Amino acid sequence: MQAAGLEVKVNGVRVKPPFESKCKKGFSGIAFLIMKKVHLASYDFQVSYDKGVTWVPLPGSRLTKSSLGGLTLGAQLMFRARANVGDVAGEWFPSDLIVT
Repeated sequence: MQAAGLEVKVNGVRVKPPFESKCKKGFSGIAFLIMKKVHLASYDFQVSYDKGVTWVPLPGSRLTKSSLGGLTLGAQLMFRARANVGDVAGEWFPSDLIVT
């Protein structure tokens, strides 16, 4: 089901992914990156313009939200993010996006 773009509900409740990238209405060419909050963590974000072959790091932050502007409309991008606590690097969570 998930391969078809559908989401699975657990006991009737939608489970949000830990990382999400999206475009908002009224903000053309801007990608918004939202990571689930982890206590005392810093966050790394990366973008790929070639379907995940190479990754370009974005500025790290202690904030769970970031944005990337100046994107070409219709571009297919991949983003990934991770939460780092202390010296322990977290797992990368991917997200695909078509810029609108």
